[in-house]
Amino acid sequence: AANIAADGCKVEFRAEDFLRSSLRPGGPESEPERFDVIMCLSVTKWVHFSLGDAGVQKLFRRISRRLKPGGLLILEPQEWRSYRKKQFLTPEIRQTVRGIEMRPEAFDEYLVGRGLEHTATIAPPATGPQGFPRAIPIFPK
Repeated sequence: AANIAADGCKVEFRAEDFLRSSLRPGGPESEPERFDVIMCLSVTKWVHFSLGDAGVQKLFRRISRRLKPGGLLILEPQEWRSYRKKQFLTPEIRQTVRGIEMRPEAFDEYLVGRGLEHTATIAPPATGPQGFPRAIPIFPK
């Protein structure tokens, strides 16, 4: 974890398993954490590979519960074609991919049904390094 504080603002960056963490820093009796911003970058495919549609749906439900009112989800879903490229990593992943019904293009509709709104999209840059040229939708709660 890294903490940054300036001008009365506190920013904390953490890398943790959002699906398995209790998100209760004071222990099981404490209030669950709420967040102003949740960034979910290049992970939905891997959640899908590990836990199928149920895992992605659980991730999105948990995000919607943990965002403060007015909070933002910044999402970078991988496109379906990248699933197809990586599906042969293991026999288990191949089997999971065959069972996926909620493809990435359905994420918007699911998130809107959970109380978020797709209000903006950050387009990939037209010039410069191309890396992962993916659109990044922004969902306020």
